[in-house]
Formats: sequence, structure tokens, C-alpha cells
Amino acid sequence: MRTFVEAFLLTALLTACTTPSKNAVNDGNTGDMATAKILIFSGRDNPSIALTPEEFDRYKNRIMDLPRADIKPGTTVIPNTLGYIGIMLFPSANLENNDSTEYVELAGGIISLSGTLYFYDETREVERDLLSRGLEYRVIDEYLYKIIAQEIDGV
Repeated sequence: MRTFVEAFLLTALLTACTTPSKNAVNDGNTGDMATAKILIFSGRDNPSIALTPEEFDRYKNRIMDLPRADIKPGTTVIPNTLGYIGIMLFPSANLENNDSTEYVELAGGIISLSGTLYFYDETREVERDLLSRGLEYRVIDEYLYKIIAQEIDGV
């Protein structure tokens, strides 16, 4: 029953909206369901990537396959520092309406679903994959990608 509830919550979270953010970039497909914001506190706007339904389903399945983390509900995983700090996924309409009640945080190998469910991603593969999308969609350049990859690797 617990897995069903987790899957339902994640599905509801990730499929809540259908309108892409006006600042988001993707490969031109329509029907975008969410926006991934790469959080880089540098005085510039954070790069955003619109995700297609197929991409979002892939991330949803990958997150649900990760081991659960026993973290107190309401705990944020995004640190309050300068530089690269992680990635947030929002249903796109939440960005349009400035609504932050539904979100996914990815930082430091921990994934939070709206501050209620937590998962470990020790190798940070989901985060790395989203960063690769940012490079592929040209919302971050290769230099920035390498810097972020080095931070993730602890170099």
C-alpha cells in the first residue's frame, strides 16, 4: 500500500500541469509537463528546461526506483549557498502562478518530493541526467556543465 501511495503522490506531483514556462527551453515538442530549474546563484537567471511527458515519465520512474531516505518531512535538501546548489522540478503552471506547493528538489544525492518523501541518489545520476539535458538544449554551456560536474564529483 505504501508503494502505491508514493507512486500516486509522485504521479500527481509530476503531472499536475500542462503549460510550459515562458523561460523554459526544450527540443520543440509540445505538451510539456514540467520545468527543471538548474539553481546557480550567480546574479543571473537560473537556466530552465521544459520536459516532455516522455522525459518526465522517465524521471518519475527513476526516482521511484531509488532507495527511500528517512528524513524528517519538511526538510529542504537545497542548501542556502552561492554557486551551483541543485535542481528543482516544478509543474510548469506552478511557475506561471508563483505556486511552490508542488516540487521536486535534487541536491547532494538526496531527492525530495514536495518535502514529504525523500530518496537517496548516491551517484546523483538523475541530477547528472538533467544537467546533460541542459547542455543538450543549450541552456547551459559546456564550460558551466564541466564546473557543475566537478562540484558533483567533489573535485
